[in-house]
Amino acid sequence: MSISDVKPRIFISYSRKDEEFARKLRSELEALNFPLWQDRVRMEGGVDWWRQITEALDVVEYMVLIASPDAMNSDMVRKEWRYARQQGVCIYPVQVPGKPLDFDSLPRWIRSAHFYDLENPDEYTRFIEGLRRPCEAPRVPFMAPDVPKNYVHRPDEYDGLKSLLLEPEQTNPVAITTALRGAGGFGKTTLAAALCHDEDIITAFDDGILWVTLGTKPDVMLHLTQLYTALTGKRTMFESVEEASNALAKSLAGLDCLIVIDDVWNMAHLRPFLRGGERCARLVTTRDFEIAIQAEAREVLVDEMASDEAVNLLLHGIEPPPDDREPFRKLASRLGEWPLLLEIANGMLRKRFHRVRDLGKALEWVNRLLDKHGVVAIKRDDEDDRRRGAAGTMGASLEVLEDDERERYISLAAFPEDTDVPFGALMALWGLDDVDAELLVERLADLSLLKWDAPRGVIRLHDVIREYLESQVSDMPALHTRLIEAWGDPHELPDEYAWRYIGYHMVGAGRAGELRRLLFDWEWLLAKLRAIKDPNALITDCGYFDDRAMELLGGAIRLSSHLLDEAEWLPHQLYGRLLSAEEPELVELVRRIGEGHPRPW
Repeated sequence: MSISDVKPRIFISYSRKDEEFARKLRSELEALNFPLWQDRVRMEGGVDWWRQITEALDVVEYMVLIASPDAMNSDMVRKEWRYARQQGVCIYPVQVPGKPLDFDSLPRWIRSAHFYDLENPDEYTRFIEGLRRPCEAPRVPFMAPDVPKNYVHRPDEYDGLKSLLLEPEQTNPVAITTALRGAGGFGKTTLAAALCHDEDIITAFDDGILWVTLGTKPDVMLHLTQLYTALTGKRTMFESVEEASNALAKSLAGLDCLIVIDDVWNMAHLRPFLRGGERCARLVTTRDFEIAIQAEAREVLVDEMASDEAVNLLLHGIEPPPDDREPFRKLASRLGEWPLLLEIANGMLRKRFHRVRDLGKALEWVNRLLDKHGVVAIKRDDEDDRRRGAAGTMGASLEVLEDDERERYISLAAFPEDTDVPFGALMALWGLDDVDAELLVERLADLSLLKWDAPRGVIRLHDVIREYLESQVSDMPALHTRLIEAWGDPHELPDEYAWRYIGYHMVGAGRAGELRRLLFDWEWLLAKLRAIKDPNALITDCGYFDDRAMELLGGAIRLSSHLLDEAEWLPHQLYGRLLSAEEPELVELVRRIGEGHPRPW
């Protein structure tokens, strides 16, 4: 039975160590005829568990939070309550007898909530009566990515940035545009994510923290729409970037939000995110000095790490730490105190140390690998030298992989940049089952060769790493073809990623003609819209072609986008808007819609 069949009203969130307490409370609430959802009871085998949790939180009104010290320190419980606040779910914290809380250590928003003591009869009655009433809670979006486990605090950059965003007493936000500028792999995104998780920042920007990652070829319309939906809860389709930008600006009026626009390469991509929100702050990460200037942003430069910070990152996860840090300081210097390369070197170091149990020998081995691949001393102010150093370090790290592992890792270059790639797509590309694919992903993540978000079941590559992998691929069309053929029938694609990016991979495989035929097949267009509920993806597919017929088709979809939250409107809209078209492919499309789509319209 799926969650959509049950329509639960209450979600119970808890730590595993409080499972018995949660089970007892669940039984009591069920006896009172409350429809409940509890993850460990209702989870469906074979279905991504985080997706099941988010589906539940999308429909419930209340989260009952079993507030023990274990739960308060659980990354998963925190992830659940952030998502619940984003969806406007009311959160009722419940104390666990015999497990007192350190309230000073809790996030400020939850400290102000009422914690129910269910052993007190009056409190119990108040708790039950509250659950019977309709929930009224504002949406508080929190879209920032998690902070990496190997995060190393960089006080100079962090404190400088935080001081720009908050007033001196650090309780009120400052409506300002700031920019984190630095070369790729220097830790701008990590620093921004860490700041978003700062309790002072979360408290000050109490209407939410928004996040988009643009990259070199962003879908600006999609990102604007995502921010608008996160703030309002409305799944609205817009006809243009201008309309979406104006709608987002209006929704920001009177709010204290922090908006992070990550990885900006083009000022034209940034401008639509700078409108409105007179009380909101923007944080831009970019490599381009001119973008910071044009955005009139206060700048914080993110450069190489300080020596001690670099050594801390290099030694992350190694226990016990060495008494003599000087040899590791030399390795950090050799890598230019570049955070991305330090992460990769840390992965190699931990791997070797685990095998030989001698940190000195592990360090010697890493240095020999770097010698072999020509990594001498990376010049911090030389972009070409940094690029060569990155390639050499990547080459050294790949030597710890078996041949088939290395081949599969390099094949990840087939995926688009700045994109969360789901587990199913990896399985399809690699030809592995879920167990073997996950083992390889964990191995690559342990070596810091990719970012693995296990709860969401997605990976992401840093663009510096992806650029290197792309340079190692001899036949890119063959990789795209392998993925497309693994998916099978394009009318019955396996998941949202496949539907959204089938056009990208078809063009990459040199099969643009096949994509073109699909785009003039109204049943395929309807199937894609049903699967991903985003007409912008269809418009993106049309944008791979430069001719009048495809321009008219993309334009018809764009003009209809405000109606296409109901996918069934698509054939009607295309028929009406393209009826007078003279291009043969459009004439045939209209004829087939007229013959094949049920009437009346």
